[in-house]
Amino acid sequence: MASKTIEKAYFIFLLLLPFVHFSFVIDPVLIPRQLYLSAFILVVVLLLFAQKNLQFLPFKNPIYLAIGSYLLLALLSFYDNPFTSESHYVLSKQLVLFSFLIVTIHSLYNKLITVNLIVKACVGIGIIAIVGAYYHLIEKTIDGEKIVRRVGLIKSFFANKNLLASVIFLCFPFFFMGLIQSKKVKTVAIVGITSALPMLLLLGTRTVFLAVLVFALVVLSYYLKNRFGIRKRFIGLASILLLILIAFLYQSTKISEIHDIKDKSTIKQYIDRISNEKTWVSRTQFWDNSIAMWKENPILGVGLGNWQVEFPKYGLNQFGVFSIVNGTETLQRPHNDFLNILCENGILGLLVYVFLFGWMYYQLFVLIRGTKDTEQWNYIYILAGLSGYIVISFFDFPMERIEHQIILMLFFAIITSGYYNQKNMQPESEMGKNVLKYLVLTISIYSIIVTSFRFKGEMETVKMYVAKANGQWDETLHQANKAENYFYKVDLTSIPIAWYQGLASFNLNETAESVTHFEEAYQIAPYQIQVLNNLASSYNFLGDRQKAIQYYQKALEISTDFEEARLNLASVYYNEKQYDKAFDVIEKFNIDNKNKRYITYLIPILAKKINAILIQENDSELSAYLAKKITKGNQLYKLYYVAKKNNNSFETEVLALKKDIEK
Repeated sequence: MASKTIEKAYFIFLLLLPFVHFSFVIDPVLIPRQLYLSAFILVVVLLLFAQKNLQFLPFKNPIYLAIGSYLLLALLSFYDNPFTSESHYVLSKQLVLFSFLIVTIHSLYNKLITVNLIVKACVGIGIIAIVGAYYHLIEKTIDGEKIVRRVGLIKSFFANKNLLASVIFLCFPFFFMGLIQSKKVKTVAIVGITSALPMLLLLGTRTVFLAVLVFALVVLSYYLKNRFGIRKRFIGLASILLLILIAFLYQSTKISEIHDIKDKSTIKQYIDRISNEKTWVSRTQFWDNSIAMWKENPILGVGLGNWQVEFPKYGLNQFGVFSIVNGTETLQRPHNDFLNILCENGILGLLVYVFLFGWMYYQLFVLIRGTKDTEQWNYIYILAGLSGYIVISFFDFPMERIEHQIILMLFFAIITSGYYNQKNMQPESEMGKNVLKYLVLTISIYSIIVTSFRFKGEMETVKMYVAKANGQWDETLHQANKAENYFYKVDLTSIPIAWYQGLASFNLNETAESVTHFEEAYQIAPYQIQVLNNLASSYNFLGDRQKAIQYYQKALEISTDFEEARLNLASVYYNEKQYDKAFDVIEKFNIDNKNKRYITYLIPILAKKINAILIQENDSELSAYLAKKITKGNQLYKLYYVAKKNNNSFETEVLALKKDIEK
C-alpha cells in the first residue's frame, strides 16, 4: 500500500511542480518550490519508514562519499568566513536536493517507483512549460507587443525566458525516452519535441542552442556507431570540429549579409538579439572578478551564499553599465555554476563536484555498454541531456533553480539505481538505514524551517518595496522590521533589510537610529556601495565628517564612477574648507553626466578654485577681467566645460584668458 502511495506521490509532485507559483513574494517560484520539495521529501521519508525489507546502498559508495565530502568542505569554509542567513538558505537547498537524490535512488532501486513513471511525469513537465510559453506568446501578441523584440515577456511558469528554455531542454531526454513507450505517451512526446523546437528558436537562448547541438551530436554519434560501426573517437573528433566551425561561422556572420528578403526588420531584430555580444562581454567581466575572489580564497572559498557579498570588493568600474557602477543594479551570481562553486567552496569543493559528474559519466558508459536496444537508448538520451546541462552550467545558473536541480537529480538517480541494480552488493545494515532515514527527515525539517521564514520575509519585503516607492517611510520601516528574521536578512537584490530600515529612519529624521541600521547593513554587506554611501551620509548629518569621508572613500575605491558618493565626498570636503580636495574629487566626473545635482555642487567649488588661482597669480588685470566676464554660475560652468572638452586643466583655461586681455 505504501509503495503505491509513494508512486502516486512522485507522479503528482512532479506534475504539479511547474504550478507552484506565488506572485506575492519577490521570486514567485524559487522559495515556494524549495518549500514544496522539502514537504514532499518529508512525506516520502515518512512513507519509507513504513516499508519493510528495503535494500539501501552501502554508505561506502562513491556517490555518498562525494556528497559527504562536498558538504563537509562547504562547512569547513565557514571557519574563516561568516555563516549568514544566505549561507543557511544555500546550505538548506543543497541538503534537500541531495536528500531528494538519495530518496529517489532508493525508491528506484527498491522498485517503489519506475523509470517509466519518471519519464511520463517529466514529459508532463515539458508539455506544461511549452503550453505556458505558447499561452504567453499568444497573450502578448494579442496585447500588441512586438514579441521578437520583447521575447523576455515569455516566461511560462518560470522566472525568465532563459530558465524556461533550459527547462524545456532538460525535458528532451524524457521526450525521446517517451518515444519508445505506450502509444499515448509516444504521441505526447512527439508533440513535445515538435512544439519545443520552434519555441526554443523564438526564445533565442544561445546557451540552450549550444546544449541542443551537443545533445544532437551525442545521440548522432551513438546512432552512427551502432548503425555503421564508426568508432566513437572519430565521431568525437568530427563533433569537436563541427562545433569549432559553427562558432567560426557565428562570429563571421554579419546581418548585412542577409539578402533577398523584402522585410528584414523582424529578422534583423532577431539576429541582432542572438548575435549581441554584450552579454558575453559582461559574463567574462563577472568571471574576472570571480577569479580574483577565488585567488584570495583558493582552498575552501568564501563560504556558501557569500559570492554576492564579496563580488563588489573586486571593483565595479570595468562593467561600464551605469546601474552597476552606481549600485542600483546588483549581482547575485557569476552566471557559471562551476565558477560559483570554485568561489564559494574553493578548489577542493569544485574537484569533488566535478568528481560527482565524472562518476555519473562512468556509470553511464558502463550501463550503455552493458545494455541493449530500448534500455541502452534511454541511457544515451540521459547522457546527451547531462552533457547539455553541463554546457548550460558554464554560462548560466541552473544550480540555483529548484526545477532544474530536480531534473538533474532524476538523471543522477536513474543512472545510479540502474548501475547498482547490475551489481551484487552487501546492503546497508538496519542501523545504517535508520540513520539515513532520520538524516533525510532532519534535513527536510531544517529546509522547511529556513524556507518558511524566508517565504514570510519575502512577503513582507514586497510590501516594503511598495511603501518605499510611495515615500511612506513609517510603513517602509514597519514592513522592513516584519521582513527581517534570522534566516532572512538580505533581499534578492543582495541589499540587507537593515539598509531599508536605515533609509526609512533617515527619512523620518531619526538619524541616530539610521546609523545603527546602516552599521548593521555594513556588517552584512561591507562592499555594497549604496550601504557605504548612506552610512557615510548619516555620519555626515551627525557632524562626524571624518567617518563620512572614510566611508565615501571606501565606496569610491570599489566604484570610482559612483556619482552619489563622489558628489557627497566633494560636498564634505567643501564644508570642511578643503577646497582643493573638493575640486580634485568632483573633477573626476564625466562632464557629460546627467546627474541633476552635479552643476549645483560644481559651481561653488569652481568659484573657490578660480579664487585660489587668482590669488596665486596675483594678477589684478586678470582678476578685473574675470569679475566682468563671469558674473553668473552658468558662465563659470561654461568655462570649466570648455576646459574639459579641450582636455585642458581648469587652471590652464583660466590663465589662457590673459590673451583676451592683451587683445
